Amino acid sequence: MCATCGCSDDAGVRVLFATPAIVMATTFVALPLMVREVVPVLKEIGIEQEQAAASLGANALQRFWRITMPLVTPLVVTMGLFRIVWSLASFDLVLGLTNGGPGVATSVLALQIFREGILFFKFGFASAITASTSDAGSVRGSASRASCAR
Repeated sequence: MCATCGCSDDAGVRVLFATPAIVMATTFVALPLMVREVVPVLKEIGIEQEQAAASLGANALQRFWRITMPLVTPLVVTMGLFRIVWSLASFDLVLGLTNGGPGVATSVLALQIFREGILFFKFGFASAITASTSDAGSVRGSASRASCAR
């Protein structure tokens, strides 16, 4: 009997590839969006700067790190932050694929809130988790607004 969710493991099957399954599924979902955002930026950059660097003797690795990467860094950071936020809210994917298991190896915050509030009927605790998560974001947002001169 599982102590986390109460499910029974009568078959004695040990799940070894739960985390890789989640990673593959999220990659399958997120990769097209990332490519759809990065490719137009790379086309907009053009090849003139890379050709100039190549004519000055820069190899491919130097051209990538010193020309291409600084130009796409804002997009990569933005898409990385989006991906982190989406992974925190990937409740449906984790629930459907692994139910947060084995144990809590693939559990996400939204799944924990679901378990506490819906399965264990601890509505106050689930509300507290939700409120503390949203409060952390609002404190960070108000601190950045407080430093604004307007």
